[in-house]
Amino acid sequence: MFISDQTEISRKESGNVLFLILIAVVLFGALTYAATSSSRIGSNSLSDEQAAIVAAELVQQVNVIRLAYQRLRVGGCLLEEMDLGERPNNATYRRNPLAPSASGDYSCSLFHPDGGKQIADNVPMEIFESENTALDWSHATSLRVTGVGKEDVFELSLIIPGLVRENVCRAFNSRLLGTDEIPIINTNLDTRTYDGTFPVTNWDRLSDPLAFGQHAGCVETDYSGERKYGIYAVLEPR
Repeated sequence: MFISDQTEISRKESGNVLFLILIAVVLFGALTYAATSSSRIGSNSLSDEQAAIVAAELVQQVNVIRLAYQRLRVGGCLLEEMDLGERPNNATYRRNPLAPSASGDYSCSLFHPDGGKQIADNVPMEIFESENTALDWSHATSLRVTGVGKEDVFELSLIIPGLVRENVCRAFNSRLLGTDEIPIINTNLDTRTYDGTFPVTNWDRLSDPLAFGQHAGCVETDYSGERKYGIYAVLEPR
């Protein structure tokens, strides 16, 4: 009788162990699926906390690029000599015919190892609406920001023309403007190759009071016919 009871107990214990193992396997599978699903969702979304971190990185990048630009100007590069071509390894890099780079001297080139040593395509990919977006810093000579420089001329600026996440846009402005509100520009953030000269008409005027006198910010703009968010950073007011 004692042996039979022990056998029965052993069977029950074995059954309990198998049942617990089965539960563990099921739970592990569920956790794995949840983690995978979360990862997939995370690639297309960004929490406000993550947006704040990425925005801070972007603000730091703007500050570093500006400092590099100022060093070139203080070092003797004239405004009309500045080369803002983005890709040193591209055959079309020399975009300003008035710059020394036209004759092989890149000392006034912002995005070249021999000049400003900056990298135009170093923009954090997390700032964009889609992980497939690949927008770099572009330069603009057609942006006019009210309260920055003279009222009737353009600034020399860097821009990311659109597709920035809204929460990144708000976090960027919180750090620079002291508010998470987003100024509106009724036109697009136009990319125009800097050739040492500036246009005299058809500027993109940013006159929203939120952006008055602000040298950088994130704005609601027109991007390929849709209202999107883009970033500007004035390198040199005129």
